[in-house]
Amino acid sequence: MARPSVSPIDMRFPTRITYFTRILVGASEMEPTPTGLRLVLDGAQAGILSDSELNDLRGYNRRDLPWRPPLRMEVEACASHGLDKLVGTAGFGFWNDPFNPAQGLTAAPNAVWFFFASPPARMPFVPSGSPNGWKAATLNGGNVPEALVALGLQALRVPILGSLLYRLARNRSIPAAEVTLTTALEAPHLYRIEWRVDRADFWVDDVHVLRSPTPPRVPLGFVAWLDNNCASETPSGDLTWDRLATPEREWLEMRRVTITPLRS
Repeated sequence: MARPSVSPIDMRFPTRITYFTRILVGASEMEPTPTGLRLVLDGAQAGILSDSELNDLRGYNRRDLPWRPPLRMEVEACASHGLDKLVGTAGFGFWNDPFNPAQGLTAAPNAVWFFFASPPARMPFVPSGSPNGWKAATLNGGNVPEALVALGLQALRVPILGSLLYRLARNRSIPAAEVTLTTALEAPHLYRIEWRVDRADFWVDDVHVLRSPTPPRVPLGFVAWLDNNCASETPSGDLTWDRLATPEREWLEMRRVTITPLRS
C-alpha cells in the first residue's frame, strides 16, 4: 500500500474502494450503488456482533499509521434511517484502533471523528456530554501513562470503543471535546474536519460546529463503520456492553472521501 500521507487521496466510491481494508462481521454487507458504497447491516441479532467497516489501518504499526496533522478530510455521506431510527453505532474519521493487538502494543485511545450511538447507549466523551446521538468529537490519549493503558487489555474483544476509552475521558484523564449534531442522517451532507496540531475544526455543509483545542498529535488511520454495538454507564462509572438487534435493514452510504494534507 502506498503511503497516502505523501499525496492527497480522493476516493469516489466505488471506483477507488480497493484502497481500503473491508471488514464484514456477522449480518453485514457492502453494497455498491450508483452514487457510492453502502455499509449494511441486515438481520443483526441481539448479543452477536455485526460490523461493516472500511479502514486503512492494516499493514501499519500504530506509530506509522498513515494520517497526521495538518490535514483536511471531507466525507459526503447519508444513512438509511434518521437519528431516532438508526440502531447501533456508526461514523467516520480518524482513530488509532487502540485495543487491536495487530497494530502493536495496546495504546491510549485517540480519535478525531463524527460518531453516532443510538439509545439506550450512554457513552458521552466528556462529563457533560450527551449520552448518545450524532456527534463531532475528539479524544486525545497521547499522554496517558502506560500503566493506565494496560487496563485496556480487558477491552481487546470490543470493536470501535473500549471501557478504558470511556472511563479515562469521563475522569478527564483524556482531553476530549464533543458537540451533539442535529443533522438529518438520512439526507446527504458534506462533513469536513481540519485537523491541525493545536486544534481540530469540524463543519457540516460549511457550517462550523466544533473547535477542539486538544486534538491528538499522534498518527491515526481512517475508519468508516456501521455496527450494532451498545454501551451503557453503570452507577459505578463502568460500562456494560451489548449488541443490539436491528429490526430493519440499515446502511451508511459513503459517497466521497477526500483527505488532503494542509500547509502547516
